[in-house]
Amino acid sequence: LPADYTTRPLTVFLTGATGFLGAFILRDLLENTTRVKKVVCLVRAPSEEKALARLRDAASGRGVWDERWVEAGRLEVVKGDLDQERFGLETAVWDRVASEVDAIVHNGALVRKSFSVLFISHIFASGALGISVREIAVC
Repeated sequence: LPADYTTRPLTVFLTGATGFLGAFILRDLLENTTRVKKVVCLVRAPSEEKALARLRDAASGRGVWDERWVEAGRLEVVKGDLDQERFGLETAVWDRVASEVDAIVHNGALVRKSFSVLFISHIFASGALGISVREIAVC
């Protein structure tokens, strides 16, 4: 880790922000202005605009949305999908996010309804995002 990792504000990559727990994680991260500079949320949607709208609706529905996060540039939403290689991000977006992110909060999961398998990604960040995905059967 860089020498200043524990003292400087971090950019955090968050998955699962549209879920119940994710909305509260997002709020808690962005309320911590001393340690968190920015949160980048991966949201499944057909466009960046719809991804932001989906996140806004989910967090608003849980009473934790603050539009000032977007206005201040502290929240970025990228459209993607945990089920895709590199989360389905375009190469330029992947490279930029990988170079900016200091920490990852992986709260997202996919449930395959057809055969009830929960995918859990173990994410390792060492200057670039690397992903190893294992399937775990859910009873």
